[in-house]
Amino acid sequence: MLKSSSTAALRAALVLFCLVALVGCGGTAAPQPHDGDDLSITSAWAAAIDLSTAVDPEAAMSVAYADIKNSSDEDDALIRVSSDAVRAIEIHETVTSGNSGSMVEVERVDLPAGSSVSLKPGGLHLMLIGPRDDLVAGTSIDVRFVFESGSEMDMRVPVIDRADRP
Repeated sequence: MLKSSSTAALRAALVLFCLVALVGCGGTAAPQPHDGDDLSITSAWAAAIDLSTAVDPEAAMSVAYADIKNSSDEDDALIRVSSDAVRAIEIHETVTSGNSGSMVEVERVDLPAGSSVSLKPGGLHLMLIGPRDDLVAGTSIDVRFVFESGSEMDMRVPVIDRADRP
């Protein structure tokens, strides 16, 4: 009898340990690179926003960045990005002329074969328009990247304070 109750206790402890480990792996862990076919996305992050400080919360905007690599022998392009966390995502590029800069929406981000493109501050980036809720540092949002080749990648993008940006 002692042997079977010890085994049962050991099994219960092992199950509890596994559950705690699984729960601990969720949430705000560091983003993992996402690979799909010959495309990969790394270093993705979105900027936190507190909607209570927005003049018009429905029109509030945040921004997201990532590095995208096309390791195939074929050209491709990022053509659409979406997330249920926001009303829309547009691909923008910062264009400077003299001492001023402006953001221009672009239809696509070309990804020539064997190349990488960085979506980064001051260049190409993703405008997150109309967050449905606060984007809180330490959380993440689900984002879908759609490519001209038909590839689609879903990934969890961490939300960080702009001051903590990489």
